Amino acid sequence: MKTHIYKNTDGPAPIVYLNVFEGDGSDVWENLMELICHEKMLLKPQNDFGENSETEAGLVLVAISDLEWDEMLSPWEADSLFKENHFTGGGPEYLKMLREKIIPEVESKLSNEIQWRGLAGYSMAGLFAAWAGCQSLEFQRIASVSGSLWYPGIREWIVNNGTGDITKAYFSLGNKEHKVRNSVMATVKERTMDVYRIFQHANGVEAFFEENPGNHFTEPTQRMAKGIRWILE
Repeated sequence: MKTHIYKNTDGPAPIVYLNVFEGDGSDVWENLMELICHEKMLLKPQNDFGENSETEAGLVLVAISDLEWDEMLSPWEADSLFKENHFTGGGPEYLKMLREKIIPEVESKLSNEIQWRGLAGYSMAGLFAAWAGCQSLEFQRIASVSGSLWYPGIREWIVNNGTGDITKAYFSLGNKEHKVRNSVMATVKERTMDVYRIFQHANGVEAFFEENPGNHFTEPTQRMAKGIRWILE
């Protein structure tokens, strides 16, 4: 397991933890910085002389790579959908490691004052973000992008356990992701909307759902950057 830290300021900033399937997260960071610039997340207040002075929106992004994907991000054990899946339910152990080891080690290296923490991820990491965010006081915002919210029992678990300290929650899905042969994965749109509505109606939570064109594998980097950008607003 490796951590990769990206930041655009040494001042106060939010910090977002991103579990990545492959790579080091630099592609998401670059795409996110383009969004921040192009979609006017550059603050341009006028100074005392009536002139614009640019102040960039600060952010720290921590990408965590080299994970045992299905094993570490599954909240509890479930039947495998394919031969390569191993849903062994290692989520609680990984969440404990994240809270007690990874977060303290990362933030001890930073000069930034942390304004709030976010947890984000794609696919199984999107499932983990929703589940872990609901039970961990460390995270105030989540982005579940094309999340594996078809996972058996996740809707019922959130109904029974609540949304924790989450104040902003982003969900997205490709408009073709539910059009698959596997009967469990075909429920992803219905289940994602169920989970989104739970957050939408929870007290103190601002929730947003976005539908993207394409299937599960369409532009994951761009989708991930859009999700993180939304929780930064």
